[in-house]
Formats: sequence, structure tokens, C-alpha cells
Amino acid sequence: MKFPVTVPCTFPRLYFNAMDFNIFKGDEVIGESYISFKRVFKKLLQEGTLTIENKWIPFTHPSDPGEPKGEMKISAYLVNKFEAEQDPVGESWDEPNKNPWLERPTVGRGLGDFLKGFALDFSFNFDLFGILKVLAVMGIIATVAMTLYILV
Repeated sequence: MKFPVTVPCTFPRLYFNAMDFNIFKGDEVIGESYISFKRVFKKLLQEGTLTIENKWIPFTHPSDPGEPKGEMKISAYLVNKFEAEQDPVGESWDEPNKNPWLERPTVGRGLGDFLKGFALDFSFNFDLFGILKVLAVMGIIATVAMTLYILV
């Protein structure tokens, strides 16, 4: 992600929240955190560029702010406008994909992964439980089809 920032600014914070996707109950916040850039911007103004590598940011829940709920690892590259224009980087995976180089995800992008957000799990492994899941789904489809056939 790229963010243009005018320095100095009055409230230099970057806010993160993690959401649990659920179509039936609505999305739910499972953690939140923020980074204050007040001291970072002072150092940036002195040095011209600044790199934050592999910093762990703790997440808490809004209803229980004192108890950690997880962590997120970030890296940030802060450069002045002139340097950013001289050495541009792409949005997301667009070219030029550098600073940092972003690898395309290979897992968690299929239809089955999307349907898990609806509390439907279509990942079948063919052990006894997996075969029972396949038979249950086929039975439900057959029952619905026969019901529709009889009613129509």
C-alpha cells in the first residue's frame, strides 16, 4: 500500500483492524492496533528516508483493550516525494513490483475458501468422514431436486 503524507501532520497514525468475515452475522472486529508516526516523521525529516523492517505490532480487542489478541508483522519504507517520483513502485502486484517485491498468494483464493465465510466447508478428504460429507451433500441435492420436480 502506498500513502502520500504531508509532513508535518497533526495526527500521524496508521490504524489497522482485523475482521472476521461472516455473511450471516455481519463482519466482526477481532483485533485492532495503530502505529504512531510522530517520532518516525521527525527522524524522516532529518535523514530523508527511513526503513522499518519486520516490526511486530500487537493487536487487542476493542472490548478488552489491555489483553493481546495477536500480532501483525509489518515493514515500512518512508521516502520523500522527490525520491518516490524518481523510483516509482507499483500498486499491489502491478509493475514495477519492488520495494518490497510482493509474491502472489497461491492458497486461500478458491471458491471453497470463499464459501467457508458462509459456514460452508466444501473441502473433502476421502476418509470415512469425507465420504459421509459427500453423501450428505448429494442427498440434500437429490431431496431438493425431487421436491422441486414434484411441486412443479
